[in-house]
Amino acid sequence: MFNIDELRQQALLYVNEAWKRRWIAFIVSIFVAVGGWAFVISMPDMYTSSGRLYVDTRTVLRPLLSGLAVESDVGRELQAMQEMLLSRPNLERLARMTDLDVSVTTNEELDGVLNDLRRRIKMQRSLADIYTLEVSDTEPIRARNTVQGLIDIFVDSNLGRSREDMDSAQAFLSEQLTYYEEQLTAAEQRLAQFKQQNMAFLGRGGYYERLGEAKQELAAAEARFEDAVRERALLHDQLEMVPEMVSTSAGLGPPTDAGLALLQVEGDIRTLRSEREQVLLRYTEQHPDVLALDRRIGALEQRRARLQAADPNPMGGLTGPPGMASENGGARVPNPTYTGLQMRLFDKEAEIGRLEQDLKRRQEQVIQLESSAMMVPEVEAEMARLNRDYGVIKAKHDELLARRETASLTERRSLRGDTVQYRVIDAPQIPADPSWPNRTLFVSAVLVVSLGAGAGGALLLALLNGSFVDLRSLKNHFDLPVLGAISKVEDRLSRHWRMVGTCAFVACFAVFLGAFGSLLVVEREVGLKEASRLMTEARSPTAAISAMSQAFVQER
Repeated sequence: MFNIDELRQQALLYVNEAWKRRWIAFIVSIFVAVGGWAFVISMPDMYTSSGRLYVDTRTVLRPLLSGLAVESDVGRELQAMQEMLLSRPNLERLARMTDLDVSVTTNEELDGVLNDLRRRIKMQRSLADIYTLEVSDTEPIRARNTVQGLIDIFVDSNLGRSREDMDSAQAFLSEQLTYYEEQLTAAEQRLAQFKQQNMAFLGRGGYYERLGEAKQELAAAEARFEDAVRERALLHDQLEMVPEMVSTSAGLGPPTDAGLALLQVEGDIRTLRSEREQVLLRYTEQHPDVLALDRRIGALEQRRARLQAADPNPMGGLTGPPGMASENGGARVPNPTYTGLQMRLFDKEAEIGRLEQDLKRRQEQVIQLESSAMMVPEVEAEMARLNRDYGVIKAKHDELLARRETASLTERRSLRGDTVQYRVIDAPQIPADPSWPNRTLFVSAVLVVSLGAGAGGALLLALLNGSFVDLRSLKNHFDLPVLGAISKVEDRLSRHWRMVGTCAFVACFAVFLGAFGSLLVVEREVGLKEASRLMTEARSPTAAISAMSQAFVQER
């Protein structure tokens, strides 16, 4: 175990030995202090200039143009720009703006200047989008100019980058639109050419719909042709019943109007009955069309009965075969009824010829459509593929057109400068006092270090001394008995010189502390750097003292 008393005695012993070497400690302290203070005075002054910039991203146009213009992530862009602000191109631009590259001759020197500039720049961003830019430099004006250059680069880079991105987007969209316009024109030409080549399959409606319509039209044409043939047969029958010549003798004459009407009713009844037979091939007897035909036939039969009851001899009293003379031997003339029926027969023959030609044409059309049935799936598939390709290209073209319009609107908005607004809260100023170094603190630190170095040096010499200063250390070192010790007896002269030495040491130490206090006063009033400059520029000690005095007076 350690003995506290022994440790205390040992410490006092070493302190006593160090005190004996106090002049050595004092000299070491003086050398360390003078060197340290000279180094502190020679340290260059660093001036710090700062500025604050507010970035306002909440503009009035943003909610109004929501969905119409492209809304970029301004916060992310600003964060990226904050990181890119200290990139090499921006630092080179800043060095040119502040003339830091004037004395640079090699790439190595330029790298050193840029690295030193990057080290001296500090940038902070608050939650309220307030950016603080701070720069330290040995020249106050250059520090202010550097901060102003950083603000200009920050604003110009954000605006320039947005405009470059928008120009790039516009160029890309225009290029793609040109490409898709060419593709769209080619697709339209292919589609039009295919429609021209396959017009028979791509008319109004689908192929099968057109085939059904053609068959329906063919059936209607056949029905019209058959009706015309039946009407012609009916006219033949009527023509055979009517004599070609009639007699003009008394009691005989041409058929009356009632006879002609009766013939017309007979023909209509035959026509309707034939039409009823055709309708019954497709519908039942209860169908509305069949019932309507029955009502018409019944009405005509009732009219025929009324005509027969009103005129018992409607044919003009002719009972013999046509062309025979009457028994009275009267003159014979052409029968107008026969002539009228003959003209109707001629017209019907012409109508049958036209209907026959139309029937043949429709039959050929149906045959042609039926023969092309195998090509329909292939044509429809190719048509669907062309329409699909055209639709895809058209949709992409319309989308790119809308995007280009959106980009144009966004660019026009950005040109107004309303997307992001920059406001300088605190403009950078020329600093009046250096921000570094704190020479008061450094001078005090040098004093403490110098005193510690002196005391440490004296204590080290005491530890390295091989002599024994007390009986206990002698006993502990040698395993021999110690007979005794002889004390030093001081006379009056010795005590006098010892007191003189102590007073001299105290005076020197007081001078040392006075020098330290003077340095603090000079630093506070004038500045050690400025005082050093004045003394260096002075031609004589008297001029140096005069310059220092003037500086003191100006500061006060």
